[in-house]
Amino acid sequence: MIIPRTAQQATSIRRVAAALAAAAAIGGLTAVPATATESRAYGMTSSFVAYEGTSFSGRSADINGCGQHAIPFHGSYKWIPRGQDGRMHNAADGRDPVHTVLRSNRDAEMSTPFGWQSIYIVC
Repeated sequence: MIIPRTAQQATSIRRVAAALAAAAAIGGLTAVPATATESRAYGMTSSFVAYEGTSFSGRSADINGCGQHAIPFHGSYKWIPRGQDGRMHNAADGRDPVHTVLRSNRDAEMSTPFGWQSIYIVC
């Protein structure tokens, strides 16, 4: 139990409690690993989120996990790095040369259509 020493601390504690209650009410709390090492320990890899529409709209697919993946939507995308590079291919089976590399330590996104057909997440 936290015992506040000042009125300011009591106010801060109430705000934190309210924020936690709100987060729990809208879908719960999830611990997010802070580093690539922690991500690997939790079995998380970098994610490529492909959206059906432009400006990150419509249906989406969160592609993660080591290896080759076909990309089902091509309207827009977001890259969320968690320590692994993503090698982008223009062929759905990835049997063509690497077109672009999304880096393991740099977010990326595009709000307009893209042509990549597959991604290989390097683990």
